[in-house]
Amino acid sequence: MYDANEREDLRERVGYEARVIELCAHTIQIHDKYCGWQLWQVDDGDHWSSPQSLQNGLGDDRAQALVSELHPLIFIATFKIVDQVVEWCLVANGIAPDHKSFSFREKILKVQRGSVSQWPGVLSSHKPLRDVVISLHNNMRQKRNAIIHQPWGNATSKGLEFDYNYDDDLQSKPYPKIHDPDIVAGDIIMAAAVLSNEVQELVVKGISPNTKQVNSLCRLADACQPIHGCQRFFPIDCKFFAIERTTSQPEIDINSIKAKLQTKSNGKPFQFTLSIVSGSGKWSIPAAEIQSLSNPLRLDTSLDSFRVSQI
Repeated sequence: MYDANEREDLRERVGYEARVIELCAHTIQIHDKYCGWQLWQVDDGDHWSSPQSLQNGLGDDRAQALVSELHPLIFIATFKIVDQVVEWCLVANGIAPDHKSFSFREKILKVQRGSVSQWPGVLSSHKPLRDVVISLHNNMRQKRNAIIHQPWGNATSKGLEFDYNYDDDLQSKPYPKIHDPDIVAGDIIMAAAVLSNEVQELVVKGISPNTKQVNSLCRLADACQPIHGCQRFFPIDCKFFAIERTTSQPEIDINSIKAKLQTKSNGKPFQFTLSIVSGSGKWSIPAAEIQSLSNPLRLDTSLDSFRVSQI
């Protein structure tokens, strides 16, 4: 199940859409906006410096305008990627369509009924992210159908303004008629697009994401939360820092770093990764592991699982 040939089949199904999303996301640097970490370098004298600066702006005005014009197509491409991942998983689990081919409704209902017993990669190891992908598939369907098949609203410089009606065919007959007046901001659409594409790429490559990749996926999921509606992974105003700590000492004070970041985040929630460089080695500690560290933190064999290299 999910062997190399099957993964290549998925790649071919969504290759064009994935490339379009990748180019648009790169053009307006959407990944930097939602997944960047503010870098601080700290030494034994408690001197803090921030050498990192984002590239100027988030793309020039012409690039922004072009991507804005493409928002309806990006929305459709995003749905196709999610839809093809879901169908691919159904087929891999031996699920056949009720008729000649799957309908969108049929795929949604089969997933809701638990037909997929084995999910691939990150969709298996991280259920909350799987729930986000499934909810994107469900919640984007009617808007995608409206864009393609009926008057649906308008594309503006700020995003998509929906105003249309549909029959809720996931309910019991007679299907209730739903009016959907909704505004979906352009950045939210792009976050959903990049999230869907990166999940698809991980699945196609057959690899499990590392901690940094999972963190980025979760932050993208939070950015498009108005579409999928699942619970957020981080507080809405959470700040993200990357600390590079150089030292010649056998231990460092974790609490002093936390206190300084509390000030820099203006008292708001924050997460930080910690890279340590000393004469005896280099360690890289993900944000999820910070709370479990003792203080002061001794640079000894207890950190071997985080060691990057011996100097």
